Amino acid sequence: MIAQRYARALFEFARAQGADREIYENMTCLLGCYAAVENFSSSLDSPVLGRGVKLSLVCEASGAKGECAFRQFAKLVMRNRREGYFRAIAHHYLRIFRAHYGVMLARLTVARESDADIKERLVPLVKREEWVRTVEFDLTVDSAIGGGFILEFDTWRLDASLATQLRRVARGFGERNRTT
Repeated sequence: MIAQRYARALFEFARAQGADREIYENMTCLLGCYAAVENFSSSLDSPVLGRGVKLSLVCEASGAKGECAFRQFAKLVMRNRREGYFRAIAHHYLRIFRAHYGVMLARLTVARESDADIKERLVPLVKREEWVRTVEFDLTVDSAIGGGFILEFDTWRLDASLATQLRRVARGFGERNRTT
C-alpha cells in the first residue's frame, strides 16, 4: 500500500515535470540492479550505511544524473526512511506508466542473439489488444530452446521453439508405441 502511494505520487509529479519517461528508465535500471546485484537490497536495508550512501547507491543503480526528478524523489524516500520499499515502488511505477501510456511488456526468448530481429515481425501479434500502443521486449537468449522463439505477453504464451516441437514429436512416438 505504501509503495503504491509513493509510485502514484511519483508518476503524477513526473508527468507534471515532463520527466515520466526518464523516471521510467531510471526505475527499469534500478530493478535490473536489484536482480543483478546480490546484496543490493540488504545494503539499502542496512542500518550501518547512512542516508547519503544509500542515496548514492540508488542514484548510481538507476542511472540518475545530476539533480533530477528521480534524485529528488529518492531524497524524499530516504528522508521518510522508506528505502526498503524502493523495489516495490519501482514495480508499481512501471505498472502505472505502462497502463497510462499503453505499453505492453513482452518477454521474448530466442536461441541466438542473431534471432533477435524477429521482434519487428511479432509486434502486430502483441498489438492485437486494443489498448496497446507500444510494445517493449525483454529479450533473453537461451540456447537450450534449440531454435525458434518463445513469446510471452499478458496471459499469452506462444512457444515456437525447436525444443518444444521435438518434445511433442517424442511424446507422440511414445504414445503410439504404447498403443501397439
